[in-house]
Amino acid sequence: MYDAWLLMQSGVSMLDARDAYLAADVMRFGGANQTELWHAFAHRGMGAGASTAGTADSDPTPSFASPNEPNATVTFTVTAADGANAPVAAKIFVGKYEARVTPVADTDLATARAATATFVPGTYDFVAQAPGYGLFRFSRTVAANQTATLNVALPTNWASARKGATASGDGTSPGNLIDDTEATQWESTTAPVAGKQVTVALGGGAHLINRVQISALLQPGQNRFSALRKFELWTCTASVANANCATGFSRVLASADDAFPGVAPRPVAPNLIMRSFTLASPVTATHVRLVVDTSQCTGGPAYAGEQDSDPTNSTDCATQSSHASEVRAAELEVYGSPGTVGQPDLQVTQVTATQIAGKSYKVTATIANSGDSNAGASQTEFRADGNLLGLVATPAIAAGSSTQVSASWTASKGTHTLLVTADKQNQVTESNETNNTATKTVSIK
Repeated sequence: MYDAWLLMQSGVSMLDARDAYLAADVMRFGGANQTELWHAFAHRGMGAGASTAGTADSDPTPSFASPNEPNATVTFTVTAADGANAPVAAKIFVGKYEARVTPVADTDLATARAATATFVPGTYDFVAQAPGYGLFRFSRTVAANQTATLNVALPTNWASARKGATASGDGTSPGNLIDDTEATQWESTTAPVAGKQVTVALGGGAHLINRVQISALLQPGQNRFSALRKFELWTCTASVANANCATGFSRVLASADDAFPGVAPRPVAPNLIMRSFTLASPVTATHVRLVVDTSQCTGGPAYAGEQDSDPTNSTDCATQSSHASEVRAAELEVYGSPGTVGQPDLQVTQVTATQIAGKSYKVTATIANSGDSNAGASQTEFRADGNLLGLVATPAIAAGSSTQVSASWTASKGTHTLLVTADKQNQVTESNETNNTATKTVSIK
């Protein structure tokens, strides 16, 4: 480390510092640690293809590839979980952040960025973000020389402006809560913060909802203690009786006191980024209302009361800070279904032929889903010596599970080849479409 510091010029970027560490290893140890160093840098986005325009570059190019070991190649596809698996133009980020971060890949055909990225082996956190769907977090482990297609099925964010939602309420820029990104904020700057609210009319009318995502992430320059800390969620279903939700709201969620758990000495981004909150039971609603209970300033015990022994310095944030009247939140997202990551992979793992009587046999096939997503219903084809025995309805199969289906066969003496093909009519989109068949040779005496 010390050798690397000596090699750094003033005003270095993170990539300049990376190069200094690599050079120091060559000078001091003859490059004995190059593989380990490149692995560590690549896993953090400073791989062989990373670039930056300097120390103040707000849009650097990440790279997760190492030049010194075999990498994995992953192609991302993104679909609408609630929309017949239609393709979705989404950005893929590595890590836990979406705002002020450069995507590693995207599925938008209108951009120059590819849907494929290369990764040094390891486990990664990802965020998929798309208008109308909000943010979806997942993780994946990739191996050396692995080539994979990873499908991300996004649930619909019914509180998205792209899906027709509208927002109104206290403060300014309530629309920033429903724009599917943490890069913008709603704010209220008048006291008291308790009771400030934004009401969202969900897109498309009434929906059964069971989960919300909320972010209190701030922009650079905004006071850290103005971020949301504790909140309530209220819902309503519009009717003539409640005058289209002029009244009729019921509380469906009261967050913990530390829903966004800032601690001393100050709230930081990991405390404030998007968090998921599940309702005690699903509710049907046309409107969702976010109600503020406390900000970090007014609700954080680490910032309350006297924090030191100086009688001339008042430290209670709620009563002494000029920012005690401010509260901000970045995003409110509303969901009624989960998203999934990965794709099913149907395989025929076993074929048996059982004599029923005389020349009558039952051919049974075990159809397994070895993928990491559930497979819908499909059709399994049975053939004997090329002749069709039947196309058999096959039920949906959960990831990691299997089922058995059968067809009748009138067999003659001799040696025969049985051929079974799962998902013959291509009803299921799979991670591997080339491993759906199995053959078995049987001898009938």
